Formats: sequence, structure tokens, C-alpha cells
Amino acid sequence: MLAIILFTLGYFAQFDNLPNGVHFIRQSDSFSFLLNYLYFDNSFLAPANFNLYSENGNAASEFPLFYYIGALIASLGANPIVVLRVIHALIFFAGIQLIYSRILSSTNNALVALPAAFILVCSTIVLYYSNNFLPDIAALGLSLAGISFLLKKPSPQFKIALVLFTIATMVKITYGIYPLATLGAILITEKVNFLKSKLALYGVGFVLLVGSWWSFASFYNKNSNNDYYFNKSIPIWNTSEPDIERTNALVLHYWKNSYYPESTQILFVVMFALTIFTIKKTSLIERAFASFSLAGIAAYIILFYQKFADHDYYFLVLIPFIATIFILGIRNLLETYNGSTIKSASFSILTVFSIASFVYVNKKIPLRWNDSESLISYHSKLETIQANLDKSDPNHLNKILVVGDSTMNGTLFQLGRKGYAVPIIPKTNLDVIDDKKIANVSWIILLKDPGNQNAILNDLSAEITEFPCLISINK
Repeated sequence: MLAIILFTLGYFAQFDNLPNGVHFIRQSDSFSFLLNYLYFDNSFLAPANFNLYSENGNAASEFPLFYYIGALIASLGANPIVVLRVIHALIFFAGIQLIYSRILSSTNNALVALPAAFILVCSTIVLYYSNNFLPDIAALGLSLAGISFLLKKPSPQFKIALVLFTIATMVKITYGIYPLATLGAILITEKVNFLKSKLALYGVGFVLLVGSWWSFASFYNKNSNNDYYFNKSIPIWNTSEPDIERTNALVLHYWKNSYYPESTQILFVVMFALTIFTIKKTSLIERAFASFSLAGIAAYIILFYQKFADHDYYFLVLIPFIATIFILGIRNLLETYNGSTIKSASFSILTVFSIASFVYVNKKIPLRWNDSESLISYHSKLETIQANLDKSDPNHLNKILVVGDSTMNGTLFQLGRKGYAVPIIPKTNLDVIDDKKIANVSWIILLKDPGNQNAILNDLSAEITEFPCLISINK
């Protein structure tokens, strides 16, 4: 049923599209990791982007497990664009399927479980990123899967939950809220058992795995002179007042009116209140986990508040907590009032909310996908250039300079070649495009007319009238 609904929204039409739309820059950075594995046969522990901003383009960020797997699949002849989108979508929807199964087993009522799970999915931000290039959606799917095992009643499967949470945290560090909440909950509710059990080893393993990867990534980037991916947190107390006001405005207006319909937002609040009202129906460890998760989210918002203004996918970290409240609230309600009337009422109410969510997303999600029209045009103009480059350089060995691109990998990833990307530079900064860069590349691409802003570029483009334009450098 969900597949049919998604088809009506144009969801599956996006799978073979290049990175585009909202957060195009971050998408192209992510996809670049996969393409570098594919084109240059890098080892797993040698992740790289195309931009030679760092030594050989070496760059490390999130644990590149799915980029590497995607490259292996694409090396068999599959379209790498489709491969990465499908990998992320499958992981996410596996998580949602497990959430549905957990609600179903908790309520014994598919008519309640189906609309409840659908409401969680039916969001512009969730659907937009669910088949995206960003690793955040894979981390979300893994975290949702972990929640489903953690909230299994009467026997939570802590080990499976912790493994899933750990992989999610490796893929995206901000999802570390949930394994830490799990470990904290076990520690305070089963003090002696925890210290004597294998769960203690899982806790140590989590710290070692996550710590080892991020220590390696930090060393790897430092050794490659790359500071692009490691942004430090900016606590709210170190954030300027204009930035706080800007973030407040976006959260209260853009977020409020763009992620979930107001009816669903009200439902989330009701579910939270319902969970508290029926708190005696929850186990001690469930209460501890929910409390620690809420505290973790509060700390996350405080430490990264400024980032929320320009990175809407940061909101996705909150969804596993919302799913937890959904599961506990619905389960506790039907356990407290286990009658046909309340089940029918729950189904009716959730169905109405589901319909409202679909109407909302049907209106909002095309705006996100249609935002990519200019980028699609931009991609198509480069296709001929890309084909010519592939003929003369099938092994992607020669380097290229892209002028007029202020992104790190925005054009380079489509051309599949390492090189440099620079904006059009004023005369006072001619040293940015210096002789060393020119000498190190085989081609220059001018995305637009540099005019008289740069002497080197002006000499190359004196007789060019159509852009983008590929210029071969004679060596």
C-alpha cells in the first residue's frame, strides 16, 4: 500500500536523478565518496572526494560502509546513482517495517499499526531524504530498527538493538543519542546484571568502535590537510543573537509549516502526554530509555542550535524518539482500555490523520523535488562534455579545473574526475588560480563567462560565447 501511495507522489521517479534540490552540495559530497571508490579502486580505509582541496582528495567523514558496498555493486555494471539511493531507501523502509511490526505485536491490531507507521513516514522531510544520497536516512532506518528491538515486550533484545544503534552512530555520529540512552538505561535499571553480563562488552565495544573510527577520520583528514568535514559544535551560549533569532524564525515558521502537518504535530504532543499519563504501563527500562533519549535530544539541540538553521536533516535525529513515544503511547492505551470501541476509535482517528498527512505531503513534497529544475538543466548541459571526457580519458586519470563553481564536488562528481573547483575570482585574488593548478590539469571548464574579473580566465575565454565550455590545456 505504501508503495502505491509513494508512486502517486512521484517518489520512484527520483531514483535515477543525480544529486539535486535541497542540500545539493551535501548530496554531491556524499555521492563523491562512492564514485571515488568506484573509479579509483580506493581501499575501504582510503575514502576520498574529487576536489584536490586536500592531498589526492582524501577526506573522511561518516563511516563509509554503504558507500563502499554501493561501489562494489556499481562495479558489476549497476547505475551508481540508483544503487546508493536504493541502499539508503531499503535500510530506511526496513526500519519502518520493523516499527510497524512492533506496533502490530504490541496492539495485535493491524488496523491501528498500519496508519500509525504511515503517519511517521508521511512527512516532507522524511520522504525527501528517504531515497537520498545523505547517510542520515540510513542512520535513521538503523535507529528505528534498534527501537523496535529495544521496545519488544516482555523481552527486549538489547544486544541486537545495541548493534544496530552502533552501526547507525558510525554512519552518523549524532545518532549516538540512542545507544548511549540504551546503555544508560540498562546501567541504572540492571546494575549488577549489566556489569556481569555480555552487555558490558557491548558498551565497551560501542565506545571503541565509534571512538576508533572518528579518531582515524580526524587523523586521516589532518594528515591530508582537509578540514572540510569536521565542523565543531557551536553551543547556543556561543551563538550570536542574530543567528539565534534566525534559527528561531526558521524553526517556528519553516519547520512548523514544512515537515509534518499541524494535525500530526498535535498528535505527537497528545501521544507524549498519553505516554506520561499511562507511565505505569511502561517498564522501568523503557522509562529510562525515553528519559535519556529526551535528555540527549535536548543536549543535541543546545550544542548544535545554529546548525539547525541551514541543515534541515538535523531534524531526522528526533524521529526515533517520536517513534518510541508512538509505540509506547498506542500500546499503553490499548492495554489500559482493551475494548472493541477504543480499537475502532483509534483506527478511525489514525486513519483521519493519515489522510491529512497524505494530502499535506502531496502538496509539499513536489516543491522540494521541483526545486531541482535548474540543477537538472545544469546537469544536462554537462552530459556532452562528460561523454567527450570519457572518450579521451576512460580511466578518469586526468585532472580538471572547474571555474564558476563554489561547491567542493558539485561539478567534479558528475564529470567523475579529480581536480579543482573555484568560483569566478576578482583580479585582486589572481593567486587563487595559479600556474601550479593550471599545470596540474588537462582541461578547464568554464561554467559561465568570467568576464574581465580574472586575467588568466579572460585570455582563455576571449572568443567563447557558449557556456559551459571545455578548454583543453596543451602541455
